[in-house]
Amino acid sequence: MTEAPMLDLELPADPTYNDNITDWCLEQFHAHYGDHVTKDDIWEYLYGVMHAPDWRERYKHDLQRNLPRVPLAADFEAFQAADRALMDLHVNYETVDEYPVTCLVDEQPDEGHADPAVYRIEKRKMR
Repeated sequence: MTEAPMLDLELPADPTYNDNITDWCLEQFHAHYGDHVTKDDIWEYLYGVMHAPDWRERYKHDLQRNLPRVPLAADFEAFQAADRALMDLHVNYETVDEYPVTCLVDEQPDEGHADPAVYRIEKRKMR
C-alpha cells in the first residue's frame, strides 16, 4: 500500500460540492473494482467501513495516531449498498416511523403505575 492521501483537502472551484475523494483513491478503486465505481460510490463505501464495529476494533490503536486504513472488500457492490442504507438511516432518521415502545412494569396493587418509585432504576443490566 502506498502512502498517498485518500482525502482531497483543497477547496474546489464550486464551493457547493466537494467529494473529498482524491483522484489517486479513485484510481485505486478503479484498478480493483473496475471503472464503473464513482467517487460517490467510494464515499458511501467508506462511510460504512468506518462504522463497522470489527473495523473499529481491528484498527483502534492505529486510529489514535494515524489516518484510517481502508480495506478493499471482496464484494464492493453489496457492501456499498448496505453502507448507502446506513447513511440514509443516519441522515434521514427523523422521517422514519417511531418504533412502538411498551413499558413493562411488575403489576402493583391498584395505583402502582402512578407511583414514581415503580420507574426507579436500581441496577442497570446489559444484555
